[in-house]
Amino acid sequence: MENNKSYDLIVIGSGPAGEKAAVKAAYFGKKVAMIEKSPNAGGAGVQTGTLPSKALKETALYFSRVYEKQIFEQSDKRLTKTKHKQFTYRRDIARIDMQEEVENNFLRHNVDVYRGFGSFIDKHQILIKGDEETIISGKNILLATGSYPVNPPEIPFDGKRIHDSDTILKMKRFPKSLCVIGAGVIGCEYATIYAAMGVKVYLINNRDTILPFLDTEIAEALVKQMKKQEIEILFNTSITDYKKPKKEKDLIRLTLRNGDELETDMVLYAAGRSGNISGLNCDKAGVETGEREIVLVNENYRTNIPHIYAVGDVIGFPALASTSMDQGRVAISHMYNTGDLDSMQKIFPIRNLHSS
Repeated sequence: MENNKSYDLIVIGSGPAGEKAAVKAAYFGKKVAMIEKSPNAGGAGVQTGTLPSKALKETALYFSRVYEKQIFEQSDKRLTKTKHKQFTYRRDIARIDMQEEVENNFLRHNVDVYRGFGSFIDKHQILIKGDEETIISGKNILLATGSYPVNPPEIPFDGKRIHDSDTILKMKRFPKSLCVIGAGVIGCEYATIYAAMGVKVYLINNRDTILPFLDTEIAEALVKQMKKQEIEILFNTSITDYKKPKKEKDLIRLTLRNGDELETDMVLYAAGRSGNISGLNCDKAGVETGEREIVLVNENYRTNIPHIYAVGDVIGFPALASTSMDQGRVAISHMYNTGDLDSMQKIFPIRNLHSS
């Protein structure tokens, strides 16, 4: 076991929040270590979240000729000829390019990257389990471990026809129809993407409005546009039973709260994510956590342990790449008193909400 190289800052997680924090600290002359459990850098923002879904959105707009329709007011029925590989090609290229960009950013700023799973030994020491075990210590530690999709046990997820917000990116074909459960950012985004590609989409919402953090008139305008895409939105209901057929050609049968049934080719469950703290051993450092496995922080992104901070999805709402980047930068400003807070925005707009 290699042992105890010391750093000014250890960052766990190379997603948008962790990357920006690590690079900013390095820019201000700090010795920084980055721990990433995946062989690919960038976290969910690059691998399963923001970048892939936005690439799919732009591809859907291109193939559906939405941009041309806005200018020429013409329709196009050629979507049925679009192959799924064509649909996902741009997404995969964008993911590879951004992954390389993140890696190069660490290299340019002399950030030491460790591959493996990091966990607390105590308030300053981190055990990294990779190809070999390594222990490093940090004067300051920043948690940017992201989140993972909630998988309720009563739902028969299989990653083929019944998906969560990660496995939806592994889809190999266009569904004949798609039932999206959850009308948050992820649910609305994928509903509009696949509707733009000509897929019949049902959106199940257990509330009377979508995206409850939006102003009412904005949410209502979005609902109007979604209905123009022929998305069928079912408000104030939920799925109580899932019947998955043995044959793939047969439809999945869903039972609604009122007893009605709905048949669909595929299902996307997008009704929540939890913080990625499993195995992190926050208790060994004394870091307080809350519901849905989020790390509790104050307005400066500091935990109850003064030298340990947390940013990004692992602290909960809004859990957007754009806000996570700024959270990472702000945390470093407070951590090292860099004196640049006046030049940074204090209010983070919801600027990462996209629909087709």
